Amino acid sequence: MNAIASQRSFHQYLIFWIGQIFSLLGSSIVQFAIIWWVTIEYQSELYLGIAAFLSMGVFVLLAPFAGVLVDRWNRKWLIATADFLQAFVTLILLLIFKYTTIPLWSVFLILALKGTFQAFHTPAVRSLIPLMIPKKNLNQMNSINFIFNGVINLVGPLIGAFLLDLFLRTYPIFWIDIGTFLLAIIPLLVITIPKTKEEGEAEEEEKIAVTSYTKELREIFNFIRTTRGLLSLLLLATILNFLITPVNTLAPYYIKFDHLGDSYQLAYVFAFYYGGILLGGALMLILRNLKNKMLIVLVFIYVGFIGYLILAVAPFGYFWILWIGAIIFGVAMPIVNVITQTIFQTTVPLSMQGRFQAVAFSLSVAAMPISMLVSGAIAEQIGIRLVLYSCIVIGVIVTTSMWLFTELKHVGTEITSELKLQKMEETTDINIKKY
Repeated sequence: MNAIASQRSFHQYLIFWIGQIFSLLGSSIVQFAIIWWVTIEYQSELYLGIAAFLSMGVFVLLAPFAGVLVDRWNRKWLIATADFLQAFVTLILLLIFKYTTIPLWSVFLILALKGTFQAFHTPAVRSLIPLMIPKKNLNQMNSINFIFNGVINLVGPLIGAFLLDLFLRTYPIFWIDIGTFLLAIIPLLVITIPKTKEEGEAEEEEKIAVTSYTKELREIFNFIRTTRGLLSLLLLATILNFLITPVNTLAPYYIKFDHLGDSYQLAYVFAFYYGGILLGGALMLILRNLKNKMLIVLVFIYVGFIGYLILAVAPFGYFWILWIGAIIFGVAMPIVNVITQTIFQTTVPLSMQGRFQAVAFSLSVAAMPISMLVSGAIAEQIGIRLVLYSCIVIGVIVTTSMWLFTELKHVGTEITSELKLQKMEETTDINIKKY
């Protein structure tokens, strides 16, 4: 029988969550330093795209399979192992930067390894939310997550820019990621994470049968396909992520060479973007029991594209216009994501959350690595602005078309996921008996 979230498990989750906040801050600072180093050293949109592609691409390829294992393995030790390995490869990168001339391939390899470990870490952490937090607190916790992620990503680039000026070198900054890992691992080790039925069974069996593994993977894809509007939402998320990725991937080059900004100007743009995420997350904390959730999502997708357009049309050197575009773009993000994440958490059974979170996340971001690579190559030929304009026009057309001609507007209206799962299991049993 699956564990039921309680106030005690909620308090345990908050202890774990505080540690993760420190870890995310360290990662944000280090990520900014690496991005700026690639931008300055190689002055290439393509290399920025390749770096992002390797990190995200590995994640997308592995996450669906990792999600099945998340549902079967001990989540605490899985998260701890993934955290440790990410800190370990950061230490390797630090040593490379300090003691050798830095080959670009080594940076690419480390980014790919971090993406591999993150493929296990992300679905494991996400699956804890519906497992440890009562349903009545899900929307608020998702909003708080976005607020604090916004704070972290707001101050992370600013701290990163300050430290780059302070040290005049990149590698000392990497110690922050290693130190924040230690702050994150201690809360994880002291909490108790409830087990799902499948996780308990896996520990008793001590191994995963290949037939069971593939059956569970097919089961989650079947659930996505048969739940009204769910596949349409994931398809839209995939397309939108493809289209918004260029502005994030190419931002360092756009600020440095199209607007002749420095690391501080890039940090300010990121700060306003994540400041917008803070505002959007705060708004979601205030709003409760929302009706017509998908209509709200639609409206704020359009709001996000307005901010995107302002970023694209900003005249040379007018950084305050970039800030306006960034904050509008940022406000829309948590509103769209919190609502869709809440729909996922209340629609999908607890025993399938690990698999679903991995598969859904991978499907929704599947196009991002391709976009990172392609946008960098295209931008070198036609310029960044034309790439951004094209993405905005296509995004508005696709969003409107899917709202009008698919079941997108109906997603989240079905509340019988447990019954749906039961029927799926019964159907599976019948099919087995036939053979």
